[in-house]
Amino acid sequence: MSFDEFSEILEEGEGTTIEFKESMNDNGYKTISAFSNTDGGIIFCGVSDDGTIIGFDCSDEPVRTITNKIMDKMGIHPSINCFEWEGEKILRIKIEKSTNPISYNGKYYKRVGTTTIGMLGEELKDFFIRGTNWDGLTGDYSLEEIDVEAVNKFLSTALKRSRLLDYGTNDLSEILLRLNLLVDGKLTNAAMILFGKNPQKYLLMHWLEY
Repeated sequence: MSFDEFSEILEEGEGTTIEFKESMNDNGYKTISAFSNTDGGIIFCGVSDDGTIIGFDCSDEPVRTITNKIMDKMGIHPSINCFEWEGEKILRIKIEKSTNPISYNGKYYKRVGTTTIGMLGEELKDFFIRGTNWDGLTGDYSLEEIDVEAVNKFLSTALKRSRLLDYGTNDLSEILLRLNLLVDGKLTNAAMILFGKNPQKYLLMHWLEY
């Protein structure tokens, strides 16, 4: 990292993609989850919240411990390196935005401004549906697991708001096929979350996978 780049970061302070940490603790790992689930970001260890350089132990053992914990807990491989600034060592952890939801100790986080916050309930459900490719995968599901009333209610609302054209059929398989929720004769994960009789069951299955 160049002198000008880091000088500018210190001047601008923390933000959506920048976090300063005096030491690496649980909040730091939560931020890694948040960066992964939002737009990526960089953590600088050895810098206080106000941008004061504190320094960080960049010897092999603590850096290896942090690296292994990130890999073991979250299954991701961020770019980690040390550099010197004002005679002190700084640890730089760069996290890319992930294509899959990343949790820390079973919880999922996102970045809002300079804050790392947890995602729960409907927000978390919506995050899974919008932010991953998992929803397009198919599973060994049965049409009997689909809530037909929920499908009909969705179609009725969509037609009233001109979001969909009238499919001209009441056949459940045909409707799901046109909604891209049935692929090669198999229901997708999104179909089960959107219209399954027990959507929380399938969301929990997704959590367990990650």
